Amino acid sequence: PALVFNVASTGAGKTRANIKLSCALRRRSSVRISAAFNLRSLTLQTHDAYCGEMGFAKDSECACLIGDPVVREIHESLRDDLDNEELVLEAQQTVSGLDSMTFPEWLESEANRISARSAERAVAMKKMLAAPILVSTIDFLNAAGDMTCPNADHAHALMRLIHSDLILDELDSYDAESMVAVLRLVHVAAAFGRNVIISSATLSPTLAEYAHRSYQAGLQVFRATSGNIAGHVCIVSDTLPAMTKGIDESGFRDAYQDYLVRMTRESRRATKIFRLADIGNSVADFHQSILDQIIALHAKHGWEMDDRKVSVGLVRVANVGTCMEVAARLVSHPLLHVVTYHAREPLARRAFKEAHFDRILKRKGNDGNNELIEAMRKHLSGVQGDISTKDAIFVVVATPVEEVGRDHDFDWGVIEPSSIHSIIQTAGRVNRHRQCEVNSPNIVIMNRCYRDVSNKGKNGRVFCWPGNEIVVDGSRTTHPSHEMRNLLGVEINQESRLDIRMMFGDSKTEFAVCDERSIQVRLDSVINGHMQRNGGVAWFSKWFGDAYPLRGNSSSSVYSVTPTANGKINLGRYACQMKDGRSVWAWTTISTCKDIEQISRSWLSPSISDVGSWVETRLGRKVRYEDMSFQVYFDNDIDAVDWTGVLTSKKT
Repeated sequence: PALVFNVASTGAGKTRANIKLSCALRRRSSVRISAAFNLRSLTLQTHDAYCGEMGFAKDSECACLIGDPVVREIHESLRDDLDNEELVLEAQQTVSGLDSMTFPEWLESEANRISARSAERAVAMKKMLAAPILVSTIDFLNAAGDMTCPNADHAHALMRLIHSDLILDELDSYDAESMVAVLRLVHVAAAFGRNVIISSATLSPTLAEYAHRSYQAGLQVFRATSGNIAGHVCIVSDTLPAMTKGIDESGFRDAYQDYLVRMTRESRRATKIFRLADIGNSVADFHQSILDQIIALHAKHGWEMDDRKVSVGLVRVANVGTCMEVAARLVSHPLLHVVTYHAREPLARRAFKEAHFDRILKRKGNDGNNELIEAMRKHLSGVQGDISTKDAIFVVVATPVEEVGRDHDFDWGVIEPSSIHSIIQTAGRVNRHRQCEVNSPNIVIMNRCYRDVSNKGKNGRVFCWPGNEIVVDGSRTTHPSHEMRNLLGVEINQESRLDIRMMFGDSKTEFAVCDERSIQVRLDSVINGHMQRNGGVAWFSKWFGDAYPLRGNSSSSVYSVTPTANGKINLGRYACQMKDGRSVWAWTTISTCKDIEQISRSWLSPSISDVGSWVETRLGRKVRYEDMSFQVYFDNDIDAVDWTGVLTSKKT
């Protein structure tokens, strides 16, 4: 058995390499793979890549499992557009694909037992267990080690895991609390002698070490039942020859760190240069600084279209509230055309935006700007009121949903810092496809974050939700400074290359050191106390599953907005109700309000009625509550829905 770290750079083809690595590890024996992802969008994209680019047959070789059938239904309809195929509607199932596969008799018997309660669930279970390649969100496979899950879910996930190798993508996209559950999955795979491939261009030595320790401990369990079998750990990349060690050899962390340092020393063109920007000491200064940086970046990296200078850029902020606030300020400027991208959106409206982003921001090849130019022209032709004829700056104001799994290419970026990982990942969306060599900054990093300048930090922490800053020793935090000039080691307005060396190597920043220290503090006691001692008994207990769930138990309600015939929208809530003496979960309309008012320079920001029409055209059916659903925390009230998204406020 082997643990493989694929640390190839962004865009180097890790998706294809992971499959080839898995085949090589099986040494001509049958190949079965379970590939797990943190995000639904990345799961669907990878399934498309496996079937489209690698030629796996959807009807007999590769299945896809995500928890939301609406997301998959919309995704399938959009992919039909790209393939120039006629839209074919079919009943949605929990697992897509494998419609032509013949299942073994024992599996048919188990499915028949389950079908008495749910025929749809029985079909999904058969496909999930039988698929040679399963691409899924990690939530399903997590049940293999989570004893808080229902017995059937645990058994089915465990059956899948013990007879297939495991691919984990973007391990560092999980927060430290979720990471414990992911490492438990690594341990379970090793306990049954399976190969594990961990794929990430930004995996820190600290996380790599904990993954190594988890696999090593799991392999000890496997050896107890199967004999003293050798295990290996391997590191591969696109720039250096692979490095292989025995799984029990000492010095793994140092070897991993050394490999990354040698990677960073490989000469590469400067495709990303950043400048540190002073944002003042108030919220007003914060907003003004963002505007100033946008204008300056556009001046340097704009390009000509129809006698106008145009550019498309990304403003990355940490939280939804900040995203909506920044967008509302920016849209009043006559040069700017603004759209928000975040999680607090009706599901289909977010899908509408993602569909357009995925098409127009794919800027590969000589004709890479054609779709973007067409979209810009269409928008500008419909803008009314005060608009510049010389410049048009298109701005996507986004939260961390843009950082992972989105294959977009922006001309420039402005980044509010949360962690070193978020800076590197966001920067990966700038000049991503074109890879032009630059000699002036195309990225600006703010010296401080919004939570800091607005004095909304808690217990001295500002790099949290998202971020890695925690309190240690009762009063001080893991991050001694909240200014980037100290954490990144550059002065205000100083220019520097932005690449992976900021996380490892000769140019490793203090920000990276602080983030790793925080992760180590949170993981060390768990790994040492529950996985490497006492035979890992607590690691598999129900208590442990409750203490360290994959997803935090967020207290939230599910709402929906659906269009009405008179141009208004209904606000619905998914809640428990009494029906025929039984408690049932159902949708109920709780109020009616006006639809989104269109703002002239808001870009790709349709009304709820327009989204409803888009859904009906795409899917050939009426809009349902779940198509337009979204979550809101229990302690918040819904105030309105406007062009930036769902507006909420704290309950009084």
